[in-house]
Amino acid sequence: MGNDGTKVLAATAAGIGITALILNLTKPAKAAAPGGAPVIDEDVRKALAAILTQQLDILTALGSIGTSLGIASDNLNNINQNAIEILKALGAPTEQRVLDYFEKNNETLQSGTPFIVHEAKAGKGALIWGIFQVDDPDVTLILQIDNLSWEFHIDTLNGQGISSPIPGVWLSQYDTTNSVYCLVFSSAGNLAGFPYNSRLIITLRYNGAGTATLNQARGVKWVAI
Repeated sequence: MGNDGTKVLAATAAGIGITALILNLTKPAKAAAPGGAPVIDEDVRKALAAILTQQLDILTALGSIGTSLGIASDNLNNINQNAIEILKALGAPTEQRVLDYFEKNNETLQSGTPFIVHEAKAGKGALIWGIFQVDDPDVTLILQIDNLSWEFHIDTLNGQGISSPIPGVWLSQYDTTNSVYCLVFSSAGNLAGFPYNSRLIITLRYNGAGTATLNQARGVKWVAI
């Protein structure tokens, strides 16, 4: 696999065009003719697809950031489209995606009443990260992803010592002096995020008496278009 990967990189560096590369990628693996383009076996296809998918996530994120700042980049769009075409040739599933954001500020949480922080529209997507800051530790974060549901209670996480970055939910702040408690969902730097096919609902539930305050909730996700 290492040798074939080296050949692919060398061939690309030598100036093989995108069209020729895509054509070669779509061919079944077989012995290469003398002096011919490098043959790519199935393992290398999968590895290349994984690498390109990650890079495409980064390019898409950069494109979305540029758009939000009013910056257009034809070169970035061309690179993005070339990567998509190569992924298709590799046999990897591809779809157009954009970054989407959600935010809530200074909301009142009623005792025992679920408060919906975010409910995604029907369709595919992936949750990349979210942060939820409240003024009471007796709050539960509920993530409903497709047919699955997970609950994360602030006091329970604190008792378990889950207070450093991990893939999933952890506590970034547990400040009893200033009544600031912060839950974080993260995919540990993986821009692919946690995927969902049809449903994503993020809810907070206050379990104590009276009310609590959601100081701030923010998050980022991919949305298929």
